[in-house]
Amino acid sequence: MKIELKNIKHMASLSEETHCFTASLYINNKRRGEVSNRGHGGCDEYTDPTAEDEINAYAKTLPKKWAFEQWFDQDAETIICELINDHLARKQLQTKLRAAVLTVEDGKIWQYQRAGVPRGQLIEHLERKGAQVLNVLPFDSAFSLYVKTAEAAR
Repeated sequence: MKIELKNIKHMASLSEETHCFTASLYINNKRRGEVSNRGHGGCDEYTDPTAEDEINAYAKTLPKKWAFEQWFDQDAETIICELINDHLARKQLQTKLRAAVLTVEDGKIWQYQRAGVPRGQLIEHLERKGAQVLNVLPFDSAFSLYVKTAEAAR
C-alpha cells in the first residue's frame, strides 16, 4: 500500500504533545480526504474514516517499530507520524543545504559556512579531501545518506 501526504501544513508553535498539522491523504495514488491533528496529544482526525481503517489494516502486516526503548505495533498513527517526521526532516535538510555545504566525513555530518569562499571552490576543496558532499548529490540520495549517518551517530 502506498500512503502519501501532500499539501502538509505543520504548525510547530501549536504542537504540544503531538504534531499539529493538516495534510491531504493519498492511498495508492487516490486522494482520500484530509488528515489532521490539533497537537494536544489526541489522535489524528480523518475526513474519511474508512481511510484510517485501511491504514490500520495495512499496519497490522508491518513489523513492529523500535521506539522509546521498546517495540510497538504499527498503526495509522505511527505511519502518519512517520510521514510527518520524514517531511520535516526533508525540509530541515533543504534549509541546511541552502545555507551551508554539508558533508559526510568519517561517519559524521559536517556543516561548512562559506566565509567568503565561493561555494564551488569550497565544494571542490572538500571533494579533494575525500568528503562526500551532500549538496552535489540528488536530493533523495543526500537525504538517505544524511538520515543513515545521523542514525549511526546516535
